[in-house]
Amino acid sequence: FLTVPLQIVEFYFILAAVTTVTAMLFWRLLGSSVLMLVFGFLGETQMIGGSSIIWWTLGMVCWFYIIYEIYAGETSGLSKSISSESVKSAYKTMRNIVVF
Repeated sequence: FLTVPLQIVEFYFILAAVTTVTAMLFWRLLGSSVLMLVFGFLGETQMIGGSSIIWWTLGMVCWFYIIYEIYAGETSGLSKSISSESVKSAYKTMRNIVVF
């Protein structure tokens, strides 16, 4: 439960090391990754009830938000504006690890 949110907020930490990044971005990334896991857990265990597909769909909405954020959102825009090639490389490597 801890490794996925840590991996997702790593995007924030990479960018925060070289540029000004809002705290709200940190909370959006952390929140979406935690919610994705919670929805997956609720769907798998069916603790609350309802169809597993509902929980899966909610988890996927969170996952797609993360994908959007790292490819086209604020996080992506910040990574493109950085002049440091090593930071850009770290960002792209993390993005590939998360998606593939």
